[in-house]
Amino acid sequence: MTRPIARFAWAALAALLVLACSSDNTTPTTTAATALDAVAIDPATAAHPGGTMTMEFNGAMMTGMEQYVDLHRGDTTGAQVPMTCTMSSDRTTITCAPNAALTPGAEYTLHMGAGMTGSSGTPIDMSAGMGMGGSWMTGGMGGSHNGAMMGGGWTDSAGHTGMLFPFTAS
Repeated sequence: MTRPIARFAWAALAALLVLACSSDNTTPTTTAATALDAVAIDPATAAHPGGTMTMEFNGAMMTGMEQYVDLHRGDTTGAQVPMTCTMSSDRTTITCAPNAALTPGAEYTLHMGAGMTGSSGTPIDMSAGMGMGGSWMTGGMGGSHNGAMMGGGWTDSAGHTGMLFPFTAS
């Protein structure tokens, strides 16, 4: 005679097998990672109040990723330059404008955090930035950066702390 608990266990196992065998065997679709498509910095325009720097992506980003973009005088060891960054309503473009005129002839670096993510939560592929005049920054920067502790949106799993785009204001 079979015990009630044993009958329940066999019934549960049989139900799981039926569910497993009834799969439609389709391969789940994967979403391609959001990637950096373009970076537009016009040194003559960016030097003036209201001038902008624009980063375009081929897909939507996670809300709030604009906080991981900043501007430094010189390289990333230089002072941060106050600017305002906004994201487009479809979350595919970040536009940043310095809060005051940049110094003509001075070197600046636009720094995008390497750990920024697309709307699906996957890291943004910024490798195309290398062909747009950008370079990877590796190693920690310590302390806070643009009001945020390093990590999260600043650092990716490969140890990069950002994609850098140097330019000279004109």
